[in-house]
Amino acid sequence: MMRKVLVIGIDGASWDVLNPMIQSGCMPRLQHAVQKGFSGTLLSTEPPITPTAWTSFQTGLPAHEHNVLGFRSFFMENGRFRSSILFSSSMRSRHIWRILSDHGRRVCILNLPLTYPPFPVNGILVSGFPVPSGDAEYTFPPEFKKELYDIVPGFKVMQSGIGADQKEMQIEEIVDRWSAMMFQKARLAIHLLRREPWDVFMVHIQESDLIQHYLWPCMDPSDPAHRIEDFVRVAAFYSRLDRLAGEIIDEGNSRGFSVMLLSDHGFQRCRHIVKINNWLHRKGCLVLRKDAKRMVVSTIKRIMDLPALHKWKSTMKHSAVKAAATNQYLGSVIDYEKTVAFVETNATHVAFLHLLTADSLVCNRIIDEIKALTDPGGAGLVRTVSELEGPGNRRKIVFADGVAAAGIVPDGKPWLETPIPFKQHVGMHHRSGVIILDDTFEPSRMPLEIFEVPALIMSRQRIPFDPLKSDGRMTGSLEKTKGAFASFGSSDADKERGEVEEQLRGLGYL
Repeated sequence: MMRKVLVIGIDGASWDVLNPMIQSGCMPRLQHAVQKGFSGTLLSTEPPITPTAWTSFQTGLPAHEHNVLGFRSFFMENGRFRSSILFSSSMRSRHIWRILSDHGRRVCILNLPLTYPPFPVNGILVSGFPVPSGDAEYTFPPEFKKELYDIVPGFKVMQSGIGADQKEMQIEEIVDRWSAMMFQKARLAIHLLRREPWDVFMVHIQESDLIQHYLWPCMDPSDPAHRIEDFVRVAAFYSRLDRLAGEIIDEGNSRGFSVMLLSDHGFQRCRHIVKINNWLHRKGCLVLRKDAKRMVVSTIKRIMDLPALHKWKSTMKHSAVKAAATNQYLGSVIDYEKTVAFVETNATHVAFLHLLTADSLVCNRIIDEIKALTDPGGAGLVRTVSELEGPGNRRKIVFADGVAAAGIVPDGKPWLETPIPFKQHVGMHHRSGVIILDDTFEPSRMPLEIFEVPALIMSRQRIPFDPLKSDGRMTGSLEKTKGAFASFGSSDADKERGEVEEQLRGLGYL
């Protein structure tokens, strides 16, 4: 028998946070869901980052198959390093929403990451993070946007700049800010659940991820900055999350849905940030152009000073100038004649090393020295370094737990730093997410990894699903993803790239 499916995505939810919140009594609805149904750890992608994991959720493919490894794709073009922001058109396989729609199923997708620009579905789509601005066309059908504002006046689809604001905000203000945006999504979800008998309905909550990035010391007793009074303050957010999720579950139960809650990854304390390009620069492996330090790096420093960015951006009138300063700056400052290695990363514990020399002795020395990196206490910083298939001579670097990689332009500062609580991301992703299924599911079908979830959804809908044989699947290397804006005019594309990059940088993702 076909069963309707309600999916509640709680971005970044981790048992390391949820269990203490349940034990403290502030998440009774989640506790009930765990006790009544089936729950476990859902393994994220590698790297465990929002766009990568949710793309696996939408396509049924592991990361190495869909090749969305962050908010940006990186590629070599004419011997130069380039990057491009990724959007829904970057997916290399048909997603489940298209397959469900093709089989006549009614679907509703609310705020799921990497669904902008919106695409046709048999139902309603409200695009999720990142969306360039509230002025963008982020709904399908387009005319639903007006109805959305009638349902939820003042609806905010984007989070641009809030990360910068948080540096001067009190914990209660941050909790209230994120709670208000979460409330809007829940209100929209409940309204639309009542609107018609959907077959598959999904609502995604981004705010749980964002609050854990900035307020991790409040939740983690092992963090040196932890204070019990701060735990109480941040618990208010999880209490509200619990109440809103409970209301959505109740609405779904009353309409015969099978309900699942899941996250795209878990969380942990960030102990160190490795600025690996700083290290390579000090070693003489990464050489900057002579004019880079004076012209571009000073610009990047201003970009990294987020409050100043909002004042400075108004002086950048030409989209090409903005793109060069915010998107392509790493590639533009490298002296390719003298550089033998550099790293790109999407701000996780995974980085990608580009080796620009054919000298195996030099390559092996660099790799061996990276493997041997330690913190001041002698603990290893790198877990593995492995060779990557595809064009170029590249290596995948996986750092140790609690160690984040930053692929920034060398800035003359130490290559290893400890994040400052309430000023930087002190919470970072790890692969252990969560999944909770209600008792209409069979426990033997519990997915172990996030890319296995769509097969479970499709089985409930009695639709055959083989992601490796999906019609319309694209093939090719990373080069294929660089044209994500092919459907846009060039001026619109530059404008939207700039807006999205500013949003991601303001939230600490770039």
